[in-house]
Amino acid sequence: MFKNLYRSIAEYRELIYYFTWREFKVRYKQTVIGVLWVIFQPLCFALIIDLTLLRGHNFAVPGLQVPSLAPVYIGLLFWNYFEQTINNASNSLIGNQGVITKVYFPRFIPALSAAIASLIDFLFASILLVILLPILMDQYNIAGLLVLIPCVALLFVFAFGAGLWLATVNVKYRDLRYALPFVMRILMFASPVFYPITFLPEKYWWILYLNPVTTAAELSRHFILGLPLHKPHLMLLSLISTAAALLIGLWYFYAREREFVDIL
Repeated sequence: MFKNLYRSIAEYRELIYYFTWREFKVRYKQTVIGVLWVIFQPLCFALIIDLTLLRGHNFAVPGLQVPSLAPVYIGLLFWNYFEQTINNASNSLIGNQGVITKVYFPRFIPALSAAIASLIDFLFASILLVILLPILMDQYNIAGLLVLIPCVALLFVFAFGAGLWLATVNVKYRDLRYALPFVMRILMFASPVFYPITFLPEKYWWILYLNPVTTAAELSRHFILGLPLHKPHLMLLSLISTAAALLIGLWYFYAREREFVDIL
């Protein structure tokens, strides 16, 4: 399974580039500010959360001055990438059905391209984080920004696997496109995106760490902002769930791939 995946990626790398570039261009076609939307959306939402719900209190740590806007923006940075990739990947097969039914190519490429294209948005949103840190805080660890790389890599693998599974399900059950945004919104409020994990009872933390967004947010807030790292051993659960998402996604995709042309 993984051997076929690697071989297909190597052989069709130019097609992956084409799908990725097309995905990115179509997303911001005929927009006035283009890719700047990926900056304004999380920033505006972070400001609303900070000014209405948190007011700087929930992230307060004795002896450490951390404005709540900084950790909230970091959480939204990862969540937006995660949600965008899941939503776009889940609709990738339906959105490319005209090509899929006429030309042969590995059918996972649209889902993979959706995950890669979202990385470009993540990069632009991360640039704003670099700008915000010296404005909001006197002390922060600029080298800690390197932790963004393994964190987004973890989310990339999870979102690709889950998105591939959802895309396969979506081919047969079109209700998914209506239910998924609702489920993702609920999942956002059930994840420590704009509040610290300590906001919930400790007995539920293992459930939160099944979502790799929790690990990405906790690690980044610790290494960049200096916030405490809570139950780091539970982050192993994120690695397990990510591996499971990739395995299940690939297995289910390859098991149903031959049916796509007939159903689409």
